[in-house]
Amino acid sequence: MKMKMKMKMKMKMKMKTAACLLVGLLAGVEAANAGVIIGAQSVDVSVPSLSSRYLPLEELINQEGLSANYVSGVSDFNSFVTTTTHADPTLLNGGGWASATSSVYPANIDFDLGEVFDVTSLALWNDTDTQALGQFNVFASLDSSFSALTWLGSFFGSIAVANTSVAEVFDINDVATQYLRVAGSPVLNTNGVLNIGEIAFEAKAVPVPVPVPSSIALIALGLLGLAGIGFSCNKNKV
Repeated sequence: MKMKMKMKMKMKMKMKTAACLLVGLLAGVEAANAGVIIGAQSVDVSVPSLSSRYLPLEELINQEGLSANYVSGVSDFNSFVTTTTHADPTLLNGGGWASATSSVYPANIDFDLGEVFDVTSLALWNDTDTQALGQFNVFASLDSSFSALTWLGSFFGSIAVANTSVAEVFDINDVATQYLRVAGSPVLNTNGVLNIGEIAFEAKAVPVPVPVPSSIALIALGLLGLAGIGFSCNKNKV
């Protein structure tokens, strides 16, 4: 009787060990597939900026005004956008961009990511008043001319609270692209000014080797199989 109990205990231990290995493997695969944040390498716009010195266009992508900084292509997207706030982009030192007064909308804001990524989402740190980005559409382009566009979704941004609001995240149609366009207008077009803090994107992480060798996966599966066979045999002997 004691021998049978020991055999059962050993089989249970083997099954637990194999299960732990498989859980580790699955966790590694999930980590490898996590989305990363991508910052554009350059940006252009179809309307004039309010000033080249104050609230310039490059502040849409240079992380100025954010409460933390990310490493493009490395930092985890979800962790960053759910914890990082933005200063008031209306202020001269707020790290945002503003268009000139009496601009014509929708304004086309064109982003060059520097290389092709599998893009899945857009993160927006918006303005704190009615000059914030309201209705907008997102497009992908095959090249920097934006002559052939692929529509990725239509959205509406919300007015943010300075130093409090984290990014709004908009799920766009997944696309492999280097060039993206945001075509939008202010929430309320009273003086023709559009004001935005920062825009970044989410892309699927480049697959990396899971830190557990595939041979261990086979061993884990083998242990499960042996443990199951052993448990079945012992059960039949009882």
